[in-house]
Amino acid sequence: MDNNIQSLNTIREVEEYRNQVNEECNSRVKLINLVRKADDLSNKSFGYIKECFEALSPELFNSKEGKKILNKYTETIKENKNLSMLHKLHETVRKARTNVDSDFFVNSLSNTNWEINKKTVNEDVKKLGKVLAEAYITLGDDKSDDLLPKENEKLYSAINYLGENTLTKNNIVEHSDAVKIIKESIANKENSTSIFESKKLDDLAEELLKEFNKKYSETLNEEESKVLKEIASSENREEVFNRYKALCAESISNAKAVFEEKGDTNSSNRLSSVLEQVNGKKFSLDTVGEDICNLIELSNIFE
Repeated sequence: MDNNIQSLNTIREVEEYRNQVNEECNSRVKLINLVRKADDLSNKSFGYIKECFEALSPELFNSKEGKKILNKYTETIKENKNLSMLHKLHETVRKARTNVDSDFFVNSLSNTNWEINKKTVNEDVKKLGKVLAEAYITLGDDKSDDLLPKENEKLYSAINYLGENTLTKNNIVEHSDAVKIIKESIANKENSTSIFESKKLDDLAEELLKEFNKKYSETLNEEESKVLKEIASSENREEVFNRYKALCAESISNAKAVFEEKGDTNSSNRLSSVLEQVNGKKFSLDTVGEDICNLIELSNIFE
């Protein structure tokens, strides 16, 4: 573009120059805003970064560059112990349903050693944030802004707190606040349609087998992936469900017996309630995938 406005001799030339300048300025402003928003996203907490990737992953999957970023995101988590533990922790809370025993659930979270290194976790999360920034710039704000989820920093912080801090006499207030926030989140959780509930199992099985990494590679662990494929290939899905139900009930019964031997009546009674819920769970074709994954997750707590 010729920047010497004095060389323009007609109104038409001036107007064309003005339009060209405006277009380039608008383009520059858009780029600056895009980079600023990407930089802001790169400094978000793990919980929000995770939710953003889950929301953006279908769009990212549509391009070669997007697929590379998705793989980079997955590998960054797998190769970093802090990020792997945070992912497991946030996934556990995400999967909790409104009918769960929230007291027992949150106590289990608190009593689990998530092995998160507090000295390095912030830098590790920033590494993942940079991958999100890359994803945002790749898609552009025209596609990304409408897909980005609402941020719930209060909940993310509460989850992180339980993962990073054991209960001591010096953090009773902070620990209680985190527990309260998580319990309220579970109680107020909307009955949103999950990937398992959104369509009949036959349709889901076909989709998972064909495009498994399109969206769910970050949200399903290896054991859950194996289960879904087993369901898809099984002629008797109720039998598969009953097998995992029995294994879960056995794990809870064994844990209950241990508490009884220790004289821990409160924990034993809580497990009796959980065991009753598991035994009362009925087979449903529409939700069998999710039901089995929940049974596996519950079994893993008592391993």
